[in-house]
Order: sequence, then C-alpha cells, then structure tokens
Amino acid sequence: MLCMGTSAWATEPVTTGFVTVYSNDFESGSKPWGWSESGATIGLIQEDGGNHYMYLTNGGKSGTYNRSLLFSATYTKYELTFKWFAKTAASTGSKVQVKFVTDHSTGDASHYQFRFNDEASALTPTLQVCDNTTKKQQLTNYTQSTAAPSGIADFYTVKVASDGSYVRYTLTTPDGVSSVYYEMEYTSNNALGGILLQSNTKDNDILYIDNIVLKVPHTYTVNAVDDSDNILSELATGGAGEGAQYSVTGLPKVVTKDGKYYVLNDGTVTNFATQTYTMGTEDETKSITYTEDASIVYFGEVETMENSEASSIGSYSGGKYGAIDTKKYATLATLGAGNYQLEGRIVSNANRNIVLRNDKTNSDDSRICYINTTGVQTRDFTLANSTSLYLSGYTTSGGPNRSADIDYIIIRRADVPVPITNVGWATLYTAYPLDFSTLSTSLTAYTATCTGSTVTLTPVNNVPANTGVVLKGTADTYYIPTTASSSTDKGHMLGSATEATAYNAYDGYDLYMLVKNNDKAQFKKVTSGSIAAGKAFLKINSGASSLAPVMDVVFADDNTTGINTVQGSGFRVNGYYDLQGRKVANPTKGLYIVNGKKVIIK
Repeated sequence: MLCMGTSAWATEPVTTGFVTVYSNDFESGSKPWGWSESGATIGLIQEDGGNHYMYLTNGGKSGTYNRSLLFSATYTKYELTFKWFAKTAASTGSKVQVKFVTDHSTGDASHYQFRFNDEASALTPTLQVCDNTTKKQQLTNYTQSTAAPSGIADFYTVKVASDGSYVRYTLTTPDGVSSVYYEMEYTSNNALGGILLQSNTKDNDILYIDNIVLKVPHTYTVNAVDDSDNILSELATGGAGEGAQYSVTGLPKVVTKDGKYYVLNDGTVTNFATQTYTMGTEDETKSITYTEDASIVYFGEVETMENSEASSIGSYSGGKYGAIDTKKYATLATLGAGNYQLEGRIVSNANRNIVLRNDKTNSDDSRICYINTTGVQTRDFTLANSTSLYLSGYTTSGGPNRSADIDYIIIRRADVPVPITNVGWATLYTAYPLDFSTLSTSLTAYTATCTGSTVTLTPVNNVPANTGVVLKGTADTYYIPTTASSSTDKGHMLGSATEATAYNAYDGYDLYMLVKNNDKAQFKKVTSGSIAAGKAFLKINSGASSLAPVMDVVFADDNTTGINTVQGSGFRVNGYYDLQGRKVANPTKGLYIVNGKKVIIK
C-alpha cells in the first residue's frame, strides 16, 4: 500500500479529458440495469426544487442485502464519482455500502468497497474503504446522520480514481472541502470490473445515492505500416480522454518484418523520436508510414542490443540511446565483400563516437570506420572479403573514444558485385534495388516480358529489389550501386537471391533460362537440375497455347524506332517483328524488323 503523500501523483490523477461511459442520476425513476431487489426496498426522492435521488434499504428483512449491478466491464484507468448520504443507527451491524468488484460473478472474493460502517467494539460510526476487508482508512470529517437528507445539498461527493498505478479515494463534504484520505497500489484485485450498490441489516439504515458517473479513457493503437497500409508492427497502445494529447515516444528509425527492413518515412513526423496526437471521441487507430529499404543489411537500436560482451548496453544517461562499455563489444553481423555505408545518430555528446571494427582488438588496424559528430551522419567503407563486424567500446590513444550516446546504427549495401564473362551477357536476381544509370554504356540491364514464343528485353536504369534482369556488357566485374527503392516495372523474370531453384519448383509452370545457341540468345525450357542462386529465369504457365521449348529474344528500343540488334553481342533475331517488338507470323504490307534491319513489305 502507498499511503497519502507518497505516490507520484499530483493533486489529481491524470484523468483530464476522460469520456463518460456510464451515467445515472436516477431522474427517470427507473431501476438501474441489473437490479435485483433480494428483499430490499428502493425508491425515488423528488424534491420540490426538481432534484432527484435514489434510496436503498433492506425493507426490514434482517440479514438480507440488496444488490444492484450498475455496469460490468473491466477498467484499469478510470474516474468514478457519485453523490453519497448515509442514514444509519449507532448500533452494531450498521452498514451501507457501494462495492466495486473485479468480477461480479465471484461475489466477495475479489472486491474493494466504500461504506459507512460502525466499529463493533466502540459502536462509533466511521467511513471505511477496504480491499477485501484487509486495508482500511477511517475518515474523521464525515458527519453521521440519523435522519434523511433534507436536500441534495446535504450529500457528500465520493471520487475513486485510478491512473493504472494507484487507486485514490477522495471525499468532498457538502460545503466543498475535499480530503484525499486513502491511496493504494493498483492490482488486478482492485480493477474496476463492475459496481454494486448494497444496503444491509437495519431497517433504519438507508443509503441515498445520486449522479453516478464513470469516466474512462478511450483506447488508441499506433501501428507502423508500409506504403500499402499493411501493418508491420504495433508501436504503442494506451488510453486517453476526448481532446487529450498523447505521444508515441522512442519511435524506431527502422522496423523489420519477414526479414525486410522499413525506414520511417511519414511526412507528418517532424522528429522521428516522438509523434503527438489528439484523442477524438472514439477509440482510434493511428498509422505511421515506413517504406521498405532493400539496401539495408543491418539495423540496431543500441539501447536494446543483446550481447553478453557489451555489458553497458542499455538506456544511457536516462535516454533512448545506449553505450558500449570500455573494452567491450557488440557483435553486429557478418557481411560479404563489397562497398557499404554506415549511418548512425549520436545524440548529444561530441566526445562520443560510433566505432566499427573488424575484430576484437583496440588497434587502429581493426577500426573500419567511425562517426564522431552529433546528429545523423554517414560513412562509407569497403570489405575486401567476408567480415564479422563489431561495435566497439575501446578507447585508443590515436583514435576515437568509446562508442556511446548512440541512438541507432544502419548498415546499407552500397553496391552489388556482378561478373560478366566473355560471353558478354548474364542474368541477375538480387535482393537489393539497383541503379544502372551511372554505368553508361559499359553495362545495360533489361527487364524481360514474354508474349507467345517471343521474349522482349527492355533497357532499364533502376531495378527494384527481388527482380530478375538480363545484363549485357563487356567482360568485367561491375559494382552496381544500390538505391533505397525503385518504381520500375519488374517484368516477368523471377529468381532466388539465396538458394538454387529446382526446375520443377513451380507446379503447373515451366522455367526458362537464358542460353546462347550458336550466335543468338534464346530462352530455353529447363527440364532437369536447378537454376543457381542469383540467376534469373522466366516462369511460364504450362498451359499456354503458344508454349515452345525455345523462345526467341528481341530487344525493344525505349523510343519508337522498334527493334535494335546489338552487334557483336552474340544476339541474333530471326523472323519478322513489328515496331513494338511483336513477332509477326504472316507479315503483310508495312515496316518490319528482320535480323536487326528495317524491312518494308510493299
């Protein structure tokens, strides 16, 4: 139990803006919902001035309680108020009460209550509040009355409020003086699951009650969603009253789902760490947009990293950021050879750093790169071979201080190495979006679309992640820059970036792979074996009427000039094609492309 004056509450629990979910001032004269008389008597008082209030007594039946279940729903945060007046006899057993139950079906097993009750030993009426009769607090400024109220002005106001951590009882006297007289820690035993009104065993003990009002916060949920509004993860949930503001703090820069990374990309979020909303009049769901970034290969919130070697990982200096202790490490990931970019955010201290190393030593040679400037910064680095990466807490004499004050780190793949052999062409399937625009004419990427027995290749600059393409270029190893995203049409080529694909992997479909047949390129049906990881293929419906074991390849110009033959590439086009790259079985009058040349049939 936490007694008055020792909780973290201010003058009142945070109930501003709560909305009313139950109200009954009894002016209709009807019995409350769920009422069961059980030998009790109820009545409605109507004063000359128009005020109404209800009274409850046991009707002279000794040992009999009445029960009135006013509502049944479980709340952890709430504000319950009602008007109260008790007319009692100063004798053993006098008792009138309002009982708050966790579950009304369990009777007295789990409840707390507000009651006017005599003390059997001294026969002195006192006001009590108890949790299953184990916690009590007497109220000394409540005046016992043996007569009925002369009007609503005689009533006391009772307020029971919970902020989800503590429950507080407040009594306001008829002349407006309030007294906080009891606080208790919130537990499941004092959740507000319902409310019962009860009178007791004496005919002249009467409970007068009016204006019962229950206020609770509406619930809200804030989700991270992708660009198509698919839910990626739940960021926050809670309750807030109508018109009240609530904030989602510590928003992650990146969320992950199904092995993919999504970066915060919501134009309404001016500071990615916090987003504030205003509650409406109903329960509501908010969305914060995250966009897939297929170039990301690692993301980590330093304050939540789990690594036994980095003992100081956790909330650092009380904020949403972390530190790696001196001479400790956090193991990040093992990455293959290539070019990468490190992005990180140092919160506030310019003497702190993000130190990336390739082994568990504090030598300058082990330091791959580091960031030593506050705010969001990036650094490029290259790995010559497969390397395990560590976030370091070492302090070196010639280098930066330990990794600290870090909010997050992101590692992106900056390029993808692609070898082209002397054949001059290849297929590629990659998990990263690629940008071919900077490679000029040395390497060209094509998407492939299939119509009948013809495959048309269309040049593209930007290739989306998880897309198959055909590549043409001179023999060399090309490092293709990655990009965050791309809207280019994927075409019809599929593949697997991580494992080989068996030729019969797709039931009801056939797979075609690019082959060189003498001096021309064709797509040939695969009948056995598998297609290697990182290679692309066509998936064709086996029931297609024009299906053929071998499909010809044409190159579509990205202008309106039709088809271009790529001389010296090993590709050759057979047959007649119109200017859109479609093969024509029976050409008539018009302009066609034959073996890469324009031919006019008159």
